[in-house]
Amino acid sequence: MLFNPLNGCKKRKEEQYIACKQLLKLTEYFELIPRKAKLLSTISTFLNFQLLDLETRRIFRKKMKEFIFTWSIENISFSWHNSEEKIISPSFTAGPIQNSAWTLWLRPRGNLIGDYLSVFLHREEDNGPEILSVNFELSCVSADKSLLHSHVFPESDKAFKKNSGFGHPRFMRRNEVFFQRKDLYLPRDVLTLRCRIWQNESNVDESGESFGFTRLDIERVLTVENINPQILKENTVCIDLKCQNKTLMSISTLHYGDTIGVEINPTNVENIKFSVLKLSFMEKINKKLLSEHLFSWMGEPLPEFWRLPVPCELLDNGNEDSVENNVELVSEFVYSTGQIQMFVNACPHSSRFSELVSKYINSCIPSGNLSDAPRITQDLWNLYVDHVFCDVELKTQTTSFFVHKIVLCARSPVFLAMFTDDLKEKRNRCIEIEDIMDDILEKFIFFLYTDGFDDLEWEAVIGLYYAADKYHVERLKILCCSYLLKNVDVDNVCELLMLADKHHDSDFKRRVEDFILQNDERIFSSSTWKQFVYEQPLLPATTMLLRYDKERERENSAETYDTKLSRLPNVEDDFVALYQDETISDVIIKTTGTSFPAHKSVLCGTSATLIEMFTKDLKDKSTDIFEIHDWEDNTFSRLLLFLYTDSLGDAQWDIVLKLYHVAGIYQIQRLKIKCSCFLLENIDTSNASDLLLLAHNHRDVKLKSVVEDYILMHDEEIFGSDRWADFSETNFRLANETMRDAQRDAVAKFNHVADMYQIQRSKMKCSCFFLENIETSNASDLLLLAHNHQDARFKPVVVGYILIQDEEIIGPVEWADFNETDFRLANETMHSK
Repeated sequence: MLFNPLNGCKKRKEEQYIACKQLLKLTEYFELIPRKAKLLSTISTFLNFQLLDLETRRIFRKKMKEFIFTWSIENISFSWHNSEEKIISPSFTAGPIQNSAWTLWLRPRGNLIGDYLSVFLHREEDNGPEILSVNFELSCVSADKSLLHSHVFPESDKAFKKNSGFGHPRFMRRNEVFFQRKDLYLPRDVLTLRCRIWQNESNVDESGESFGFTRLDIERVLTVENINPQILKENTVCIDLKCQNKTLMSISTLHYGDTIGVEINPTNVENIKFSVLKLSFMEKINKKLLSEHLFSWMGEPLPEFWRLPVPCELLDNGNEDSVENNVELVSEFVYSTGQIQMFVNACPHSSRFSELVSKYINSCIPSGNLSDAPRITQDLWNLYVDHVFCDVELKTQTTSFFVHKIVLCARSPVFLAMFTDDLKEKRNRCIEIEDIMDDILEKFIFFLYTDGFDDLEWEAVIGLYYAADKYHVERLKILCCSYLLKNVDVDNVCELLMLADKHHDSDFKRRVEDFILQNDERIFSSSTWKQFVYEQPLLPATTMLLRYDKERERENSAETYDTKLSRLPNVEDDFVALYQDETISDVIIKTTGTSFPAHKSVLCGTSATLIEMFTKDLKDKSTDIFEIHDWEDNTFSRLLLFLYTDSLGDAQWDIVLKLYHVAGIYQIQRLKIKCSCFLLENIDTSNASDLLLLAHNHRDVKLKSVVEDYILMHDEEIFGSDRWADFSETNFRLANETMRDAQRDAVAKFNHVADMYQIQRSKMKCSCFFLENIETSNASDLLLLAHNHQDARFKPVVVGYILIQDEEIIGPVEWADFNETDFRLANETMHSK
């Protein structure tokens, strides 16, 4: 039987409740209104005491009609709302309260008082009575739903008409919520508010509950660049939104003695409502943080200039090459554009699953953004860089580039024709390219693999335009045209006109001509144009005559390049087409009943295990046959779909479990992350034990930790089920370990409450329980608990245990994670030895 810390204090809590009720009668008799409100708040706290079991709650509570609405606002730190703006929750219907309809209103920067958060309960239009008197409580709760702050509004004070509301303009101090106690109030940047509405005069016990969720959409852009602060040269880093192919801002750095000048130049930021920029100087090799600086803007970011202190490590290092190779500037730009998503649910699972998936993603991906997870494009680029399975040589006059045929054929119909027709390139696997310079071809190859089009200058884009036109890479061609037109001026417009004319690009040429006609006086009078007329008179003459072409004026303007790009396939789309067409495969995988044509480079992109298998067992064969008899046909078909498309398609739970198993065996990290996210999104009390066993068997510490969190949140329902009983019989040790974690979690919550209400006897009992069950795996958690509660008796004992077991505790992953999040406390503990 699990230890129940409440058994010893029920009487004490009941005595406190009775005392409060007696005091309440006195305050009503003497009309002490302020004292009455305080007592009501205290009593409400007892009634909402989350750790009380149902039996104890019944002792405290009379019959009433009650409804509780819990509202979670994600990414609240990025709210852009001023004191005149509010965030409105999803509407909820309180069935027990005469089916009345309500919303919560939150003003993140107060109701004309910027130092506070203002919270109001607002009655909406409904079919209930015109005037409705209710008691209500507005509160803020923590991630485990423990009460952090509360205010009670008695029924005698508030009568709600339709479309009216009441609340507290000074509900909580912003400084406490967003700064002083942010970890407690905003776990994972989620603010959770709770509204409890009730009516006391009732002959029946009736209650209801619902959960609302609001997400302030944010975008996160992470950029990492090598810099050399010791060289007097300006370094410029561009923060790009790759999905829209535009630069949000550039960050220029220049060394000034013992400071670094940082200049911020925003460009495409007109839709940004609130943003935060974090600049970090880090050692590249060991990822040591040298210095960190945080900047934020309400509204559009503005051009700014700062002087930041140079980290001592950079000033002391006299070797320029080592500095240049070892220092990174990490720019993390996070912004909101004013988009909001809302939904309401009868159970809290949606909110909690979102937190679980976020926790897992943050543990696997540094940026915390699933879009930054490994993808097929990055995997193939890594194979190119490492010269793994490169099967084609692109040969210029001076250099050879070894690439993958699959990439050339997926991106370019010209290359595809070369390798499918009976040409010498197909036989020799060598393509001679004499009309493209080495540096341009290198950038061209980078685009074919990644769709990357960054940090380019005019001459390079001219060269890329030529390569894109020659090999019919339409997406690159459009990107080049867009760049050139954005950077055209009086001095280079003639070069652009000749380029479009030479390549018979009528659409591009028309846009260049439009620019010339819009700036005709400046261009036609320039020395560049006069020289152009002298050298090639026909083309400029034809262009100048366009001023008198009336038909041209009546023609509709061409669609924008952004529109064109949206219709063109990107690199992932090209690989999907390659998968569907089964083109130029170089390996055949035979399962029990089917053969699958595939490409070795795609199969091996993320798997060192498969690379070793193919290089060892299938060496020097033109078409390889590889047999895998322990995979089902459907499983391997789904695996191929993912490897080419980064999508699980319409896969169901059982298939994803098998794919996760395959990802673990062959070390396919991006598949493992994708499967884990799917499984966490679909976890429930009936399958949680299956997922726990999967993570345990594969020694997946990150996934197991998140599944354990879910089980602890639903411990009563899961531990009391027949499914868990069956699971415990076959996996006794794992089940027992998980239940002990639940026990420790419950005691930790109770210890927090005992400390809050200064129930010393219960606090001592919790401490004894912790010390009886302390282990090397949980010692850091207990240290943090004692430190946060400033427990001068409990903390030294935990520190003593850690110092005795220092070799076992300070080495493992748990302590490394603790050291990252609580560096000062960890450092203090290690130094106390």
